[in-house]
Amino acid sequence: MKRSLAVILVASMLSSCVASGPLPKDFYASPEPLPAKVPATVAVVTEDVPLEARSMNNGDLTAVSVDVSSYPVAVARMLASIYQSVELTESTADGRKPDYVVRLGSDYPNAISMAFFDAEGASLARFSEKGRRVNGQSPGGGAALYWMFMTVMTAGIFPIIFSGQVKKDEERLAREIAVVTAERLETIRQAILKNDALMHSPEQKRQLSALAAKTEEEASSGDFSKALAAALSGLKDATAGSDNALRFEAKAAEATMGLGLKPAIPEEARDSMARGKAAIALAKDSGAFGAACDAMESAVALAPAWAAGHFNTAVAEEAAGRWGAAARHLKIYMTLSPAASDREAVRAKIAELEVHEQRGDQAAQ
Repeated sequence: MKRSLAVILVASMLSSCVASGPLPKDFYASPEPLPAKVPATVAVVTEDVPLEARSMNNGDLTAVSVDVSSYPVAVARMLASIYQSVELTESTADGRKPDYVVRLGSDYPNAISMAFFDAEGASLARFSEKGRRVNGQSPGGGAALYWMFMTVMTAGIFPIIFSGQVKKDEERLAREIAVVTAERLETIRQAILKNDALMHSPEQKRQLSALAAKTEEEASSGDFSKALAAALSGLKDATAGSDNALRFEAKAAEATMGLGLKPAIPEEARDSMARGKAAIALAKDSGAFGAACDAMESAVALAPAWAAGHFNTAVAEEAAGRWGAAARHLKIYMTLSPAASDREAVRAKIAELEVHEQRGDQAAQ
């Protein structure tokens, strides 16, 4: 009798805390690689990443846990679609100096976050997206006593009934973490693709900075021909929609107006703008406006002095919640449209967008 009771008690305690199940295999498929990957080396530091995600159900005092050790592998897959060389490492204390060091956040899966640093340790960019929240709790002594009591009262049936449910809860948690992680990694990937600081090798960045400085210098001296040539040259290398691209577009617009030229709008730019408008018509929420923004940013990069193009792009960027980019496109529109009847309305919209940007507001869903 004593032996039977001991077996029941042990079983009840073990049932209150189940073993970890893994994230679904290959839950994040490798994205289509860029036609020309960034010629840079990347080290993904995993020392702060938890190996397990645990969450307790306070209703029945059961705990489920998920082995999330494959998360860094998914991050590496994402980055490998952009960069020529990506490797996982526990630390960079061995003296290696990759072009970029990516440190993963310690709050996974509550947040999917990573920070980029250059070879000297200078911060370049940080990305953080809301993940699948877990409470990180484990059953304490009270839970064990509860399970012991219920096991004795139900002649051992209680843990048997709940063991299957605990397994289902564990599988559901693993699926939810996997789905959210895959979605957020793709969001971060798109943000990386628009960040000039991350989309060039160190040498390419030096060349782009030098070209930006030359554009500023020529524009300031009033040599609009050279300023326009430098801006157009910079747009060929800058990532569409990036800070550098917007800077070159603004200078190209200023130079075009200074020279009194009629803006050239290539057919490729018109086609890209048409795709953006079609994407807007099909978009159902703010997240779906990303494709429209990408197409329109490509269009104005090809035709930086296209006033209507910048206005349309600003509309798409605002819908996507990219307040800063929307405001900058409207400023370029103002440069290109000195006699427009809507200048005061546009000026007010720019101020509104800048307030949204300062407050960190989210786009309406």
